[in-house]
Amino acid sequence: MTGDDSFEISKEQMQSLAGVLLLTLFVWAILSIAINGAVNQEIRVEGMETDLLAKRIIYSSECFAYSDEVRSYPGVVDLEKVSNDRLAACLGKKYFVRAIVGDKKAFNYNEDSFKEIRSFCSFKNLYYCNNFLYYVALKKDGKDVGGGFIEIGFAKQRE
Repeated sequence: MTGDDSFEISKEQMQSLAGVLLLTLFVWAILSIAINGAVNQEIRVEGMETDLLAKRIIYSSECFAYSDEVRSYPGVVDLEKVSNDRLAACLGKKYFVRAIVGDKKAFNYNEDSFKEIRSFCSFKNLYYCNNFLYYVALKKDGKDVGGGFIEIGFAKQRE
């Protein structure tokens, strides 16, 4: 400082200030690119959606779950309920769906339509396909018939 109370900045202080400003600008640019990339990224929820629909098939009495006069039994499949009409009423027709329990099959459209759509599953950008396999208890005419697997397949054209 001089006698007239003026403020002087040295050359080193100017270089330090420029360095801090450049570093701040660089960090801000990197953060804005990262945040914009994350915000603009497409989030696909078909996997979660089909998982919930598959569980609806085996847990809901509106679908295939066994029920009596008192309550429904999630995870217990009533073989009498496994039908095309029941599956279509349960899930609608947003997805092509196939359910196989033992020797019984159910489709919400028809088998040929399902096979045709599933043939396009290798085109990941055009179609979404998923399969689930669950072990469930089985009932027929209200009587236990043991356990078995239910295979549920989904196919949908991407929007």
